[in-house]
Amino acid sequence: MSMVNPDDHKRRFVISYFMGDGSLSIYEPPIQNSGFVGGKFLERQRVIRHKAKFGDWMTEQDLLIELPGTVWINNYPFSLLETDKFTLRYIHKGKLDNIVSIDLIHQKMRNKVQGMSREIMNVFRLIDEEQSGAV
Repeated sequence: MSMVNPDDHKRRFVISYFMGDGSLSIYEPPIQNSGFVGGKFLERQRVIRHKAKFGDWMTEQDLLIELPGTVWINNYPFSLLETDKFTLRYIHKGKLDNIVSIDLIHQKMRNKVQGMSREIMNVFRLIDEEQSGAV
């Protein structure tokens, strides 16, 4: 957090954004002898953009800024210093569909088992104890 209070520059927060419903939560890890308890700073909820009208909610685009950068959440400035690997992949590859693609997973599975069709059929025949043709 970047604030005027000199003790606040030592504080670290974990901001979690939930793409499913557009909500976010903020957690402060406890630091011994810091004078701050730590724990939940902001309960999971949708947040209005800084200096915006009601209904103008923050989106992932508001948090996907060049690091280090500052983002305002509920009139508090937060300095974003780092991000997790998933977010980095999301930024660099584009949409979520490019990261988690059923077609891509299917293709990878086909490539792995290519040339093993005889062995795979034998395994399924062993599993099909009733010889019904279905597993």
